[in-house]
Amino acid sequence: MSTTREWLIELASPLGPLGDPEYRRRLHDALLAGEPASTARRLLDAWGEIADLPSHVRLDDVEGTAADLLSDLAANPSALLEIERALTDPRRRGVALFALGLCAPPSAGQALAALAGADVVPPLTGDELISLASALRATGGGDAARAAVVRLLERAVPADARRDLELALDEMTPR
Repeated sequence: MSTTREWLIELASPLGPLGDPEYRRRLHDALLAGEPASTARRLLDAWGEIADLPSHVRLDDVEGTAADLLSDLAANPSALLEIERALTDPRRRGVALFALGLCAPPSAGQALAALAGADVVPPLTGDELISLASALRATGGGDAARAAVVRLLERAVPADARRDLELALDEMTPR
């Protein structure tokens, strides 16, 4: 098990009554240490290794923690590129979408639109479609993003994802 994976799980764990917030801050800082692109790759790799978790840790919490860390790194163009590249990897796609939705860099709109317009294998899950809609809405999208969302809406998508995609399309449509 990688140290990054262990630290990520530990940071996502409930603090508890005897927890040390200063220790968590040091974990957070350690996870973000280093050159931004390699740090982003390391975090994405650690997320891709997540399998069994301790019973007191929820997968959603680990994903949220990883996405939050990645969104902190996304201000760096080389780290943002690593996050965008993760959109093509089914094991990392969900956390990359989550991170891009959190930080909403306008420059990511093109990569998000490409994902929305692609026939990816395996197909995007309902949760990934919702995260994609959120990220597209947050980044502003543009013409390519609007067209990609229209194509997505032409497919059979879960009702909750359809609602989010329709909201994204509405918000991206110029008035």
